[in-house]
Amino acid sequence: MSPETPEIRALTAEERKAQKKRNIWLALALLGFLVLVFVTTIVRIRDGIYWRMPEHSSDVTSRPDPDFVPPADTPATPDTVESTDE
Repeated sequence: MSPETPEIRALTAEERKAQKKRNIWLALALLGFLVLVFVTTIVRIRDGIYWRMPEHSSDVTSRPDPDFVPPADTPATPDTVESTDE
């Protein structure tokens, strides 16, 4: 009981042309996706750099409020616990 191997036939000129056309469209779709990912990455990186620039460091959203006191039910973190090693 050996498995039968399928017969491989040569593609006709019309089939090769259709295959080439599909491959080109697939390559263009992949290239478009890569461009989309690249542009999205650049925009996100530039946005992050923009908010880290000194002229934007006084913005309320770019740094934590020093007067903020967390609620009592919030677990302590190194940022919220004051050191007693003085």
